[in-house]
Amino acid sequence: MAALSKGKPARTAPRWSFHERQETHRYPSPLSDAFWRAYAEPVEDFVKAAVQLCNALNLLDGAADVGSQALGRVRKGMDILHALTRTIRPTLLPSDGVLRQEWLSTSLLGTLAMMVLLDLTERRRILTCEKCGGVFVTKAYQARYCSDRCRFTAQKRRHRARQKGKVK
Repeated sequence: MAALSKGKPARTAPRWSFHERQETHRYPSPLSDAFWRAYAEPVEDFVKAAVQLCNALNLLDGAADVGSQALGRVRKGMDILHALTRTIRPTLLPSDGVLRQEWLSTSLLGTLAMMVLLDLTERRRILTCEKCGGVFVTKAYQARYCSDRCRFTAQKRRHRARQKGKVK
């Protein structure tokens, strides 16, 4: 990703005007060689950006309730998000006689970072599931698990542990 690749020019997705996209441009079939030549980020840049996004998510875990002790950690996570989203820009496009906003991005990881940023601004929390360790987003203040499956598994394990303690 360009924001993290020092000294390298940014790799950009193909650009066409809105009219060209609608009328004349022949998009390559997904997963074809032509598709990957037009849209793929260099693997090295993609992996670096993925590691940075993972680091940002870990630093921002629980960031909705920022206390003074965690402020430095959260700021570092925010700096990483800002670097990852640097290549994203808003645009207006006509749609059914009205203008609507879209985000243009040259990077899949930049797009994911923008989703995290928007989630945080909507007071959603980024948490790590206590069962599987996966990262998830929630508005619920009491959330501890990413899914019902993880919650049920954890409940069942606690129940079995209590039952085992009673038998002894």
